[in-house]
Amino acid sequence: MWKDSNTGKEYDIDGAHEPLISSVLFGKVQMVIDKRKRKTSKRKVLCEELILRGFLSCPECGKNLTGSASKGRSKKYHYYHCHPGCNFRVRADEVNHQFVEFLKKLKANEPYTTLVGMIQDNFKTASDRKNEAERVQKASMVEKFSDKMVNAHDLFVKGDIDYDDYLLIQSNCKRQIKTCVEEVKQLAILSKKGSSQEIFCVLNKLYDFYTEASLDVKRELISYMLPEKAILLKEGFDEMVNEPTRIVFNIKSSNPKHDDQDNESGSFQVMDEKYLVFIENYFMEKKMVQPTNLKNIVVFLKKITLLIIRG
Repeated sequence: MWKDSNTGKEYDIDGAHEPLISSVLFGKVQMVIDKRKRKTSKRKVLCEELILRGFLSCPECGKNLTGSASKGRSKKYHYYHCHPGCNFRVRADEVNHQFVEFLKKLKANEPYTTLVGMIQDNFKTASDRKNEAERVQKASMVEKFSDKMVNAHDLFVKGDIDYDDYLLIQSNCKRQIKTCVEEVKQLAILSKKGSSQEIFCVLNKLYDFYTEASLDVKRELISYMLPEKAILLKEGFDEMVNEPTRIVFNIKSSNPKHDDQDNESGSFQVMDEKYLVFIENYFMEKKMVQPTNLKNIVVFLKKITLLIIRG
């Protein structure tokens, strides 16, 4: 390939060397590349106004709802709407407000608040072990740089290094020591963060947690509470949330479902058996009928707890 610098036109020129690939194959590759370029579209940018986009299905045809904004006289109005061929659409701010109001009234039941405390303590114990290992490592580094400063002083006194080198070593070591000390302080803060009481409080005040969270965290919480395809119902989110959410927060539904598509039992681990036993024993002691799909409930609570700890 040769490009004329004057006209900008490109020409195919036969080279003297043996081609690595045939001209036919080269042409096919270029066609594929051009086709991919044509198919490339701009990624949809998530926004707070359409935070539920991707989670809701159309109540009229069952297709996934999308969302967009319409420009009014003074501002933009956002809507969740269906695809061409279906005329369903609804104001996004009204649906978003319904979800926020739904979160406001949530209050977790026993034994789930206690179970969340157990899960949180186990996460914290594992995190503390990791933090302690890092703290020991940082302390060792501080000792190492301190020794290096002493050695540099001895070398300077003996005349083995000049004053500039001595100052450079001292400055570098002090900077490294300061960094290590700051990291140790941060580890100490992380170790103290999130007691069981704090987790209980947030679990019963998901509205507060939700309003202060980032957009990505909000959507992650939504994904844990809604089934894979949540049909947007006029009755509100009491009728739309998945089974673990209904059970943990004792949500009364006129049409409870027990076959959520977002079955999480595959995420259940052997180490989670103790949580399962705890719930089973609780209902046996209280002589109450235990819910079905307890494994889904355990996985749901683990995800919520980890999300709260991460913030």
